[in-house]
Amino acid sequence: MVLLFAVLCGCAVALEPAFKFDWTPPLEVIPHGPPRGVLVSDQFVLTAAHCVTKSRAKYSVLLGGHDLTGREESHQIIDVEKVFIHPNYSFEKSVSSDIAVLKLKTKIKMNSKVSPIHLPKDNVYTGMPLVLTGWGATKTGVQSFSVLQVMSTSAIGLNHCKQAFPWLDSSMFCVYVPESSSTVCNGDSGGPAAYNNSVMGIVSFAAKGCLPEYPQGFTNVFAAKNWIENVMEGSERSASGPSLPIPCTLLVLFLVLVLVYPFL
Repeated sequence: MVLLFAVLCGCAVALEPAFKFDWTPPLEVIPHGPPRGVLVSDQFVLTAAHCVTKSRAKYSVLLGGHDLTGREESHQIIDVEKVFIHPNYSFEKSVSSDIAVLKLKTKIKMNSKVSPIHLPKDNVYTGMPLVLTGWGATKTGVQSFSVLQVMSTSAIGLNHCKQAFPWLDSSMFCVYVPESSSTVCNGDSGGPAAYNNSVMGIVSFAAKGCLPEYPQGFTNVFAAKNWIENVMEGSERSASGPSLPIPCTLLVLFLVLVLVYPFL
């Protein structure tokens, strides 16, 4: 599995695509149904902050998911103890630091189908080949998939992404392949963009209508890495951000585990 991943990464084009966007599209990609996430330790999950901002919500995490039509032997369901939202999070006139850390009440049981992915050691670079996994729709109005899907794409430079989204800052990055008809869409929010067994990005937004001819926006995990590690280490510093109470509705997070079914 690791060798296959390396081959796919090595074959990707690492050049900056030449393009010019003619207009600034409104944003799409909101969590239709349960949002997605990615496991980064035996007790912590990353997801998009805009997926978990309900102040009176109870969350549980489903791990080991592949086909969501029924119960699988690989499934583990664990309640969330605490939600940490990045202190610089914004999702109104602009999108910034759209990331949250979920602390599970109990540690996961690691096995061949459930194991964490690494936090990045280096920042995203222009042309970095990325593998996206999720169950989201392919375009607005289309039903989401029940079986985990895989998409290959590449990161573009921040300045190029600002042609479409001028307000973007370094807490985010974009992916874009000019000749591709694939894109993230509704139901993909919170899912991971992976490179060499590291989670580089978290699905955040796309152009309204999920148009593949425009970039898709991701939270830059490397930019938030220090904050994530502080939260995971139980730091009491203000950088850990506000936590949300957890009493009321149940929302299950279907986790995209890159180590589980990345190439099915």
